[in-house]
Amino acid sequence: MAPLATSFVFGTGHAERPLATFLGLEFAAFVAYFLAVEIIRRARSRPWHFGFILGVALACRLVLAPAGMIQEVDPYRYVWDGQTILAGANPYVLAPEEAHEAGAAPAGGLGPAGRFVYERINYRHVPTIYPPVAQGLFAIGQWLTPWGLGGWKALVFFAEAASVVLLALLLVRLGRPLSWVVVYAWSPLALKEFSNSLHLDAFVVLGLSAFLLAVVRGRWLPAFAAIAWVTLLKFFAVALVPIVAALVWRRDRARAVQGVVLFGALIVVAYLPWADARLQLFDGLFAFAQGWQQNDSLFSLATFVVGDHARALCGLSMAIAVVLAATLVHRNPEPMCAAGASLVVIVAIFLLAPTSNPWYFTWALPFLVVFPSRALLALSGLLFLYYADFYFLYRGESERFEVVRWLEYLPFYLWLVAEFWQARRGGRPGWRV
Repeated sequence: MAPLATSFVFGTGHAERPLATFLGLEFAAFVAYFLAVEIIRRARSRPWHFGFILGVALACRLVLAPAGMIQEVDPYRYVWDGQTILAGANPYVLAPEEAHEAGAAPAGGLGPAGRFVYERINYRHVPTIYPPVAQGLFAIGQWLTPWGLGGWKALVFFAEAASVVLLALLLVRLGRPLSWVVVYAWSPLALKEFSNSLHLDAFVVLGLSAFLLAVVRGRWLPAFAAIAWVTLLKFFAVALVPIVAALVWRRDRARAVQGVVLFGALIVVAYLPWADARLQLFDGLFAFAQGWQQNDSLFSLATFVVGDHARALCGLSMAIAVVLAATLVHRNPEPMCAAGASLVVIVAIFLLAPTSNPWYFTWALPFLVVFPSRALLALSGLLFLYYADFYFLYRGESERFEVVRWLEYLPFYLWLVAEFWQARRGGRPGWRV
């Protein structure tokens, strides 16, 4: 895939892009990955397995790192936001298009590198949707390599490396073979969306890995702090607060209250430097929540059934999933129950959301190291069919993607039902190593 990336040039040759070849390579990689996980599932763990897995994971990332991005432009918004902060401006006040028209920072006196970035920003009319920790990371990346992506690539690489370390520590704590880190380390989804597409979600995975380790160790305040970190990257993580609060409440009510207060305090402190934007702080988020719809699953079904009320219905369904998960954990206050409930909530949010981009599913990968559901692992591969949308779009045949979306999600739902039924018949929880 690395040499194939040279054929994906921004703004040109859309119909000639080798998307079919790209998809073929991704699915070949996924088959190899799935077989590797099955081998690890059945094989007796050997001391050399972990080192071999890390070596292959590192080699894949080093090969992909210098390659151009395939069907991706999001990191250019990261560059713009980082430059906005370094220029002393508030990224929540002006959209890039507004800043460009007004000659405001960082648009004033753009050089060739700045113009290169500006032309590649998607939805230039929408203010940033990214929370404060994300903004801080963007600024660090731009401080390292102004108007370039080299610094950001380095940060993403170190985030992935740190995630692997935390997941290895988690497996040791649980008494599981270290070789199970292969679920994340070799994931084609992680390789594409982080090493090639450079998505911010690599830091979400880092936070969720820290969250899992804190939960199984019984470190409640670090667990709440980890949720705050993830929430300040992607807002979905606020749904995990009730689950951990329910877990801690049965053990130490004072610590549960302290944890919730800590979470809230970290959120407030992170937003204080940008408070002059007032309600504009969330303009980008509201635009995203109200206007975006892409690659959705259950949201499409809700739209078919209730039309314009689909967002309300799916939002209510997400809330119900959180309440049920928290109730389950309250009744069974064990760390692994809380970890499993968190996975269920994350998957529910992904499936109910109006926008289900493949990189959002990377949020589930740290949990799959512990709960290796074959259905969920299969979904991480099926989601590459998202890129088929572009194949049809470039040929003026967008309606054909509706058929592809059935192929993307239906096998997963059938497999998930079969997996659940098998677990029920076996009289034990599914997703165990």
